[in-house]
Amino acid sequence: MAKAGSNSKGVLTAAGAGPITYWRVEGSLLELGAMRPVGFFTWNAQSFAERWARRAGMAAMALARPFAYFANRTFATRFLHTLLRGVSCDRLDLLGEEYFHYVLKPQLRREACDKLIEAVRNDERVVLVGQLLGNILRPLAHHFGVESFIANRLEFRDGKATGRLLDPIVRPRGPLAWIASGDTNGRVPHEKLLSQLGWTEKPEQLESAMQTTTRPAAPRGKSVALFGETPRIERLSVRENLANRHLLLIGVTGFIGKVWLVDLLENRSSRNHRHSMRSRSSMAESSGRF
Repeated sequence: MAKAGSNSKGVLTAAGAGPITYWRVEGSLLELGAMRPVGFFTWNAQSFAERWARRAGMAAMALARPFAYFANRTFATRFLHTLLRGVSCDRLDLLGEEYFHYVLKPQLRREACDKLIEAVRNDERVVLVGQLLGNILRPLAHHFGVESFIANRLEFRDGKATGRLLDPIVRPRGPLAWIASGDTNGRVPHEKLLSQLGWTEKPEQLESAMQTTTRPAAPRGKSVALFGETPRIERLSVRENLANRHLLLIGVTGFIGKVWLVDLLENRSSRNHRHSMRSRSSMAESSGRF
């Protein structure tokens, strides 16, 4: 049974049926700025030194962001996410899920959640729109059974974030948006949403920016990394490498050691010199244990 305020196990949307309903996350489901999610990512960096380096960058960003925000909200959004350069994609996904479940989920407004779930169960094609990264908005959309969302996306190379946001940018709301906050109905008309995002000249960006809650598959790569001057072995034969050698066996009194020694004596008929080393025990001599 789905929890209250959740539709993750309830009725899903009918994809491709009916007009699209754009639902703005900020101001309806919750009140959230752009600094706190990025601060959570930087605060939970992988290494100790990396954490303090990113925290120092976050402190400098807190001083510079107000000026960048009033100069250009799109530039301020790009500038803020440069702090995430070098973070791996899987770590951002993990931290994004943790941030939703432990930070955002308790802050969701019950009335807005009920209206969103009702819209989903009425087969409306709901698309969540938020200034958060897709790593956070994806588990939020999945929680409500929403199949599509629009969020900011980081560029990745070799599994690491470059710190650059991909176009189009979902910029934050205006400086006076808090006045209109508190409305539990997050539906935003098409034209108004284009104006909020600054996409009025390129309305086709709404469709190109849509993402699905299905996590993109990781690119398949080689499981073995070949470094610079590492010799490449075309063929490896255990018998040829053990032939005509002096072998020193340690730990043959154990079960696996005895089995391996018997296999070596029975199936490896090459002329090897084999020696075994056994430690004494307080209960019996080494020869008796063997």
